[in-house]
Amino acid sequence: VCNQHLKSTKDAIDFLGEGRAFERITDLPPADLTLLSCADDAIEHCAQALSLSPNLDTSGIVFHCSGSKTSDSLESLKARGCFVASIHPLMGFADSLLSVNSFAGCHCGVEGDFEACLILEVLFLDMGAHVFSLSKAHKCQYHAGAVFASNYLVTLAKTAQSLMEDAGVEQETAKNIITSLMSN
Repeated sequence: VCNQHLKSTKDAIDFLGEGRAFERITDLPPADLTLLSCADDAIEHCAQALSLSPNLDTSGIVFHCSGSKTSDSLESLKARGCFVASIHPLMGFADSLLSVNSFAGCHCGVEGDFEACLILEVLFLDMGAHVFSLSKAHKCQYHAGAVFASNYLVTLAKTAQSLMEDAGVEQETAKNIITSLMSN
């Protein structure tokens, strides 16, 4: 496990219950499967750093979980012979333990090299996910749809509640009405 800071690496290992800490991405040992779990704007940089590692398993799979970046952001690893992919779980990960416990049933969009997608699909299905294929060419539209569904629901609910209240419906009643309508 390698993170930007050694403390967060050790915290991740504690959460996972196993693993070894590495300070530099180029020090990671060879692996059949490597997840680059970093901010979207750091994916290419991390991929380039990993591609320079003397330990890189050039027949391995490297993937990320970005909803907006395609597997093309791993091109430096693909150039070294790795199979690359992106698999995006459609759920929030603010609370790690809650996310792990509620992962089953999560929808995950996958795109990239056929070999990598095939392995990732099997692994994610084994974790209880619903896996579907994505097109690189349409990943921005897919991500925009996910952003609308995830981020604007609260805005929609608040606006609907405000309209109800403006119409004279008591606040708590308006809240209950909107919650009921949105859950159907």
